[in-house]
Amino acid sequence: MEKERQKWAQEVAALSALYRARNRPERPESLLAQARRKLAVRERRLGRRQKDLERAQRWLERCRKKVADLEAELEELEQRLSQFIEDNRTNPWPIRAIFRLDGGFASGHNVALLIEMGYEVYGKAVNGQVMKAWRRRVAPTTSWTRVGKNAEMMAWGNERIANCPYPLDIALERFHIGDEERYGVLLHYGQEPVTVDLKGWFTFYNGRQTIEAGVKEGKNVFQMHHLKVRSPAGLVIQEEFAAFAANFVRWAAAWLHQACPDAPAPFNRPQVSVKQMVRVAANTSAWVIFKPQGCLLRFTELSAFAGVELEVRDSVAFRLALPLFKSCVFSPI
Repeated sequence: MEKERQKWAQEVAALSALYRARNRPERPESLLAQARRKLAVRERRLGRRQKDLERAQRWLERCRKKVADLEAELEELEQRLSQFIEDNRTNPWPIRAIFRLDGGFASGHNVALLIEMGYEVYGKAVNGQVMKAWRRRVAPTTSWTRVGKNAEMMAWGNERIANCPYPLDIALERFHIGDEERYGVLLHYGQEPVTVDLKGWFTFYNGRQTIEAGVKEGKNVFQMHHLKVRSPAGLVIQEEFAAFAANFVRWAAAWLHQACPDAPAPFNRPQVSVKQMVRVAANTSAWVIFKPQGCLLRFTELSAFAGVELEVRDSVAFRLALPLFKSCVFSPI
């Protein structure tokens, strides 16, 4: 293209010199005018080709970068495969674990990694495009299965999502919030036939919220985010006691509900708020009255539960507080 432009540029220069030497005017259809038009066409065409060339070079650079990224990813996957083969060879007793992933962690890469490590995976799709793709599969006459108070689901087996090469169980969720409908997509990989028990799938996956609530309680209610000690051993002991307290309070709430079936609010639920039990109920004034048939706990008028009584009819065993900085002498029975 550049050679053609130079050729016509030379032709225009030669004709221009000839016309000047002969003192000839340049008419619209003269040879010089025709040569100028052809030169202008070549110059415009050359400009377009240069832009095309720049675009092609940028595309080539992107392709080279993509190839380099794919080669690096392939090398990483090969190293991971070798590591897994070695792990399988040296680990005769692999554990069986179930992962329930929050939506922010259930990317195709993370799901694939957990599958290759041999775990069962429950998750929620990260990309909103996945939800839109599965919504397009639903016909207006398709029936939904109710799985919760305001939740419905439908499921497909042996499906795939982007960035995950393994077949998954896919479920589309629909939530009714007033006049609004919201959607989500659940993922599963494993031997459990979740597509035939959508309510069980929905309940089991959302059980992770109880675990997250326990973690939050460990940070807030039991104040694990405030480091009370500095020694490594002290930190370990503090973490163990916080975990024990979180479990003990829930066990105590269930026991209290069984022991006091006629208890008034807020103690008439199997799972009383842990925050309410620890920060309010355990720090309010009450009278403890022992009777032959059991123990009566009566909150005072100045407490947050004024007038509330808890009657525990079973025998209650408790340990008296030892005096501080004093020696105690116990007489044998």
